[in-house]
Amino acid sequence: TLTLGTTTWNVNGSWTGTTVTNLTFSGASSTINLSGATRTFSGGGKTFGTVSLACSGTGSLFGTNTYTTLTVTGSAAKTDEWSIAATQTVTGTFTINGNSATNRMYMRSGTVGTTSTLSAGTVSVTNCDFRDIVATGAGSWNLSAITGGSGDCGGNTGITFTAAANQFWFKNTGNFSTTANWFLATGGTGGAGRTPLPQDSAFFDASSFDTAAQTVTQDMPRTGSINWTGATNTPAFTTSAACECLGSITLISGMTLTASTQAYKLRGRGANTMTMAGLQWAKSIELDAPGGTMTMQDAFLNSDVLIVRNGTFNANNFNVTCSQFLSTATTTRTVTMGSGTWTLTGTGTLWSMATVTNLTLNANTSTIKMTDTSATAKTFAGGGKTFNNIWNAPGAGTATLNFTGSN
Repeated sequence: TLTLGTTTWNVNGSWTGTTVTNLTFSGASSTINLSGATRTFSGGGKTFGTVSLACSGTGSLFGTNTYTTLTVTGSAAKTDEWSIAATQTVTGTFTINGNSATNRMYMRSGTVGTTSTLSAGTVSVTNCDFRDIVATGAGSWNLSAITGGSGDCGGNTGITFTAAANQFWFKNTGNFSTTANWFLATGGTGGAGRTPLPQDSAFFDASSFDTAAQTVTQDMPRTGSINWTGATNTPAFTTSAACECLGSITLISGMTLTASTQAYKLRGRGANTMTMAGLQWAKSIELDAPGGTMTMQDAFLNSDVLIVRNGTFNANNFNVTCSQFLSTATTTRTVTMGSGTWTLTGTGTLWSMATVTNLTLNANTSTIKMTDTSATAKTFAGGGKTFNNIWNAPGAGTATLNFTGSN
């Protein structure tokens, strides 16, 4: 038996009530303030009074719980987020306070493509993005005009989001997060813009840069489409943060893609495209987009791994180069290889389809080519699929090449 009464509990860490067998709990009149480096609130399906969750980094909210009031407060960081499980019901006011338009809160379900529910009697939100959330209750989830805007990262129902808008860069060198760099039309016209929300499109065009080799740094953890068509003066693009990209990516040959290792997760739920223009990524690129597609418009080049975890990757008959290709998940996904050559430059498990549940592979007339020349062993894990041509290139090392799966 645990009786909280009208006390206030200041917890510098986690509240864990996951296992509730033989527990008699009374907490409907209490106050719980959760903070600290480890932020897990596991309520065990119980009823609470006032709960305040201070977030810096990633927190987790478990259990089908009920609260009188629930407040989530962000910090001055771009990576604040709460992973939501099951259904959280707030009979009174549910407050989400993101720190600013750039240091945003991220409320998401624990698994991409699987929804969690937030129900509230009254809703108050600022500076927040949502993914895979079902919003219900008597409170209004019209978040179209909230401070800092509301971001739609896909899979949400019951929320009215801030309307998508095109954002045009017109301040030369700088960070994605610098609001003053963005305008609503080309050439610094149309009025002041905003740091792009996940549903916005970011444009870099002929008016964006006035001198050579100016650099744009992607420092936001979530963004919509990115389009460099028409940009002049050989600008550079780099990243300083891992990013979920919710749209298409269009690069141009007249720019520099500066090597940076922060991962990109492609999570656009609709039909999206990627144009590389001969440039090369140097980071993990992962498609994790339930019901979404990514269709190449030219050759895909990456010195790191390409992962297809969810959704459809269509090479569109273009060549694909990466260190390794992985598609080991149980989510629904399709890989259409086309007629191009898929060049694998790494070692270890070069190709992995070891877990093939819900995987559709269209090998078409493709060739898979392995080119590493070291003495390190390589593995082709085909998962029992049917392939076209497999080529261990001449001079590709003396190490063992292992084939697994009845392919």
